[in-house]
Amino acid sequence: MKEKQTILLKISGEFFKDNETIINNTKLIEIANQIKVLTKTYNIGVVIGGGNIIRGGTSTLKNVARTTADQMGMIATLINSLALRDQLRSMNVKVDLYSLIPIPTIARVYNINEMKNHLANNHVIIFAGGTGNPFFSTDSGIALRALETDAKAILMAKNGVDGVYSADPRKVKNAKRYDKLTYLQALKENLQVMDLTALSLLKDSGVTVQIFNADEDKCFIKALTNKIKSTKMTK
Repeated sequence: MKEKQTILLKISGEFFKDNETIINNTKLIEIANQIKVLTKTYNIGVVIGGGNIIRGGTSTLKNVARTTADQMGMIATLINSLALRDQLRSMNVKVDLYSLIPIPTIARVYNINEMKNHLANNHVIIFAGGTGNPFFSTDSGIALRALETDAKAILMAKNGVDGVYSADPRKVKNAKRYDKLTYLQALKENLQVMDLTALSLLKDSGVTVQIFNADEDKCFIKALTNKIKSTKMTK
């Protein structure tokens, strides 16, 4: 039997939010359904942001230190990850949740060898807690996990944007859109696609990052079959 390739899915926390709830059940089920379909072909790792709850370093809380705000953001990713884990379990998908912040009564303490064994045995792996350190985003976290798992690709679902632009296309009418670009190009042109640490980690790797609109129905499945508008970033 041919060995499955590993892909990592990056989902923003804001994707789960609506005007009334922090985690919309319909959106949660929709993502879980896509993951279940993809497990037939790929080994799947998932990283979820926490922006639907708090955005860490960009928090506007006046008397909360940056380090504390980032810790709050990391815990927010754990909340979203717990919701996705239980949704997948309810659909009979084998899934393990690892937290880079050690909370052993809630999630598995991160262990690379154990994680890779579960991944190879068709368990969906959810990575919570970013890198486990303040001052680093979930972009850096997923870049590290991609290198550790020898992932073929990172699929990044962005809210309301169908790829990488020279500026926010919702604010700048003539912003240039990229179908393809390199990590070095993104670094040199200061494109806001991933944080600088993540781009630096990936620039010499064989990992492809594909960026597309999270609002598109079945966006991850369509991205993998090139049935959705996207930007591909490589070395």
